[in-house]
Amino acid sequence: METSRTNFAFLNGGSEAGRQIARADWSQHPMGAVSSWTPACRTALSMVLDSGFPSYVLWGPEFFFFYNDAYVPILGSKAALGQGLPLAELWHEIRDEACRIATTAMSGESTFFTDRPFLLERFGPPQLAYFTFSYSPIRDEGGEVVGVLCTIVETTDTVLGMARLRESEDRVQLSLDASGNIGTWSWYPETNATFVDERFARLFQVDAALAQSGTALERFTNMIHPDDRERVLAAIGHSIATGELYEIDYRIPQLSGKVVWVTAKGKLFEEKATGAKRFAGVAVDITEQRNAQQKSMRMAEQLAAAHERQTAFLATLAHELRNPLAPIRTGLELMRIAGANAQTVERLRGMMDRQVNQLTHLIDDLMDISRINNGKVELKLERMDIAEAIAAAAETSLPHIEQARHHLSTRLPAEKLPVHADRTRLIQILSNILTNAAKYTPAGGRIDISAWRDGTDGVVAISDTGIGIPQAALSGVFDMFTQVGSDTARAQGGLGIGLALVRQLLTLHGGTVAAISPGEGLGATFTIRLPLIDGAPASWVTGTRHNRNVGHAVAAQTILVADDNIDAAETLAALLRLQGHLVHVATDGVQASELLHAVTPTIAFLDIGMPGKDGRAVAREARQSQRLARTTLVALTGWGMANDRVLSKIAGFDFHLTKPIAIEDIEQIIKSGSGGEA
Repeated sequence: METSRTNFAFLNGGSEAGRQIARADWSQHPMGAVSSWTPACRTALSMVLDSGFPSYVLWGPEFFFFYNDAYVPILGSKAALGQGLPLAELWHEIRDEACRIATTAMSGESTFFTDRPFLLERFGPPQLAYFTFSYSPIRDEGGEVVGVLCTIVETTDTVLGMARLRESEDRVQLSLDASGNIGTWSWYPETNATFVDERFARLFQVDAALAQSGTALERFTNMIHPDDRERVLAAIGHSIATGELYEIDYRIPQLSGKVVWVTAKGKLFEEKATGAKRFAGVAVDITEQRNAQQKSMRMAEQLAAAHERQTAFLATLAHELRNPLAPIRTGLELMRIAGANAQTVERLRGMMDRQVNQLTHLIDDLMDISRINNGKVELKLERMDIAEAIAAAAETSLPHIEQARHHLSTRLPAEKLPVHADRTRLIQILSNILTNAAKYTPAGGRIDISAWRDGTDGVVAISDTGIGIPQAALSGVFDMFTQVGSDTARAQGGLGIGLALVRQLLTLHGGTVAAISPGEGLGATFTIRLPLIDGAPASWVTGTRHNRNVGHAVAAQTILVADDNIDAAETLAALLRLQGHLVHVATDGVQASELLHAVTPTIAFLDIGMPGKDGRAVAREARQSQRLARTTLVALTGWGMANDRVLSKIAGFDFHLTKPIAIEDIEQIIKSGSGGEA
């Protein structure tokens, strides 16, 4: 056992899995003592152990298996086997398939599977289970693949739920076929006399004695729903004229206000003895079956939507984890090349700290949602003024506001608006909305914060001049994993849980939140209400905060790096400059497009998800210019699915690189100068 706790610093995130690894004796394990584990291994394990999402790391050619707390329920009884077992030993029942998938990732290729079935022995006898998961290679400081990162979610309940729905639909059909609620009818066209049984008469609300003695057909057809009547009469006429089977569903409004659904089947018969023609058949009350079908359809739509959100979330999570990793990895390479230059190392440490904070923020949001859903959030309520929370939230969000050169104004009452609230959570609520406003408002926009008393409530409204929200999307803007629009030009990162967290935290405070927007491009207003403790109406005072304008001085270059993640852009540019290249940096799509035409670079590295104009739009525009015909275009993105590569190729990119980027790939592209498979 190792005694130095510094060796275990990366295991101190508070997870049971981390403590399990720290307690184990690794001296006899092929990986050796913890102190000998590489920085790449420690970083990967730290990320997985701190994540609230089921994840694991496979390390080395033996695929030693290290998992986090969220993965334990998937293991079942196998959790007792502990950490660090080879993949083939832990999941021996699927050894060949599991190792084949892991080997693909170890070759440097990311993979993604949806609803993949496995026959597992985790709860005793073999049981079929389904999983959606992604495998991504982990590289060391030298760019070699040394492990695999897997994010995974079990979809067994969803898949089996869909199967049960299909079985339910089959049972509905059987119920219809075997239903005892069947009425019979016979209509003689030559005399217009119609005879029905008691059940048929009850469906059409006709006196049973009258129906059995014969009455006109119109007595029944007039009871059919007006929207269905012409269709039914046409079907009857067609069946009589052609001899084909009469089969139709229609509605019968009831005196009670309810609507009964009926399915009718019949055909034209001819009496052999007399030659008289009789149109006869049956009618079945299918109201319950219809309702069940509609309920099943709604359930299927909800399950499909949940499954789609779940799949999209996994892809988004992988993207959001890759984005901070890109500048961290580039920074590590830069530190290796730059050596012990103190100034460079200090600047890179600051950048890495910011990116690690971004990763921590993502994980914190996931953990908050998990705690709320599991009822584990405890609010530390205290008396506080809403204005205090607004000031703190504005300070927290100020970097985003200033970076986009927005104008922020506040309008607050002179007297206090006291509430019982958890100070940290209330600031989090307001800063989430403010940060969203900053991200989704074009540069140089306006954000207004106002607060006032409305009866017994304190009200805070945050308005912006941003991209707005389509009317169809307003009702779901506070749902989990919801991101309005999928246009990559507007994609500002995040997992789509910020506003869901706002609503759930406000609900815990006894408050509400609502969103309104005139439409796309017309901004939005988010209004928060919280119950006040006491206070009186107040007069208004107005304060205005102006941001600093941040400019980028850049000279003519031969290589263009365009990425709205400034840390990622600057570290890649610094690395390229150390190699002797001249580099120009752009931080949005519009600027990238302008610089492409201004300096005509030989190579342009373009991030896909830039604000203003996405990387694909910049590439398409460049490919229409004769001056840029020989410029090599390289897509940089956290999206690495096959269809993403196809979209890059269609847009005109020569190469498609998935973050974090291997420096060898960049060097190879620069060496080739042009051409390549997107």
